[in-house]
Amino acid sequence: VRVLWRWSLRRCALGTAVLWTLGQLTAPLLTSTAGDERMLRVYLFICPITAFVTVPLEMLRALGRFRSWNAFTFLIQVVWPTALLIGVIQPTPSLWLVVWIHLGAMCLVLLLLVTAVLRVTAHRSTPPPIEREEFLSYGLKSALSTIPSSANAKIDQIVMAAFVIKRDLGLYAA
Repeated sequence: VRVLWRWSLRRCALGTAVLWTLGQLTAPLLTSTAGDERMLRVYLFICPITAFVTVPLEMLRALGRFRSWNAFTFLIQVVWPTALLIGVIQPTPSLWLVVWIHLGAMCLVLLLLVTAVLRVTAHRSTPPPIEREEFLSYGLKSALSTIPSSANAKIDQIVMAAFVIKRDLGLYAA
């Protein structure tokens, strides 16, 4: 199991470091105010957090712990809408509050997931037989297959950004 952790976490760290750096470099181009740029730079930490959540989540599925996997998958899906709802129902709505709640809640999910996987794998003494090339090939194909759906989910907002003001785009995205 340590082998799977090591293989997964190294690649996850490398990939998210590249994406996080790219986000930091393009932040001035994607925002219109210094405050928005700061918020984007902070919120970009969601990239590594989300990526590292995926590793133990998928380990639960690979280990056949489908109830736990389903519960965590549901939890992950409700974190963002909950953070958004809390941030906007305030007397003075705050995007910063949404950002901090989302980041904090996802860190908590990550901690709970790692704990769950460690508890499940604590009694395993030998890793399952997996060929490194097979592992990397499947992982790369799996990761790349999510890019079109992720891009498609936000393409409407990119197009809308050219035609509506920032406030309306925020309402539309929410």
